[in-house]
Amino acid sequence: MRPFIDQDNLHQRSQDLPPAYVVNGAFYLVATDNLRIRKSFFSEDMVPLMIDAPEENIDIDTEWDWQIAEAAFRSRILADPEAR
Repeated sequence: MRPFIDQDNLHQRSQDLPPAYVVNGAFYLVATDNLRIRKSFFSEDMVPLMIDAPEENIDIDTEWDWQIAEAAFRSRILADPEAR
């Protein structure tokens, strides 16, 4: 993960820039030995996990967030009963 904003990009529309990714803390998978040695989840050989579906990318920090997640889940189940 590297910074992606530089002087050349300041005047471009975000839609015209190459894809950029951010760490959102949703999921980390790291070997415990590597974590002990590096003392970090991040390394040069890390591979991002892409979560495209908005209902799978809800950050729950508050009761309101939980209610939004439940509503999204109920909506998905009502739209597709086989999604259970």
